[in-house]
Amino acid sequence: MQKNKLHHDLLSSWMDLCRKIIVTYHENYKDSHFPKNIMEILLYLESKENVCEPAAIADALYIPRQTMTSLIDSMVKKGLAIRSPHKTDRRRIEIVITEKGKSIAIDFRNRIIDKYQLSMKTVKQKDVLEKLTVALKLIDEIQSIK
Repeated sequence: MQKNKLHHDLLSSWMDLCRKIIVTYHENYKDSHFPKNIMEILLYLESKENVCEPAAIADALYIPRQTMTSLIDSMVKKGLAIRSPHKTDRRRIEIVITEKGKSIAIDFRNRIIDKYQLSMKTVKQKDVLEKLTVALKLIDEIQSIK
């Protein structure tokens, strides 16, 4: 019984921390000139070798697939991405981030990192990052068990 209480308390603390991180992350969208979904897609593309199919993006970011077409249209219109034919299947397309889109994603990511670095000035950043890395790997392992 004691072990379950400890696990419950640890998971509860972890959920609180995750919520705080997500809130801080989403507060950064207020400074962006683009909608949240577009910024998410740009960040995803920039981290995924710059090319991805719309359905894969939608699934990864929990965006309804039917919404992707209008988001991609908007991104293409703003010069953030282009549609490209799939390399092996003519019926499919890939979304390719442009240099402009990549620059916006990198700037956004760097702003978030800068804000976190400012908030971690009082603690040993290396220690915190090492512990977070271990925790994130554990979460990733747990998620892959599904």
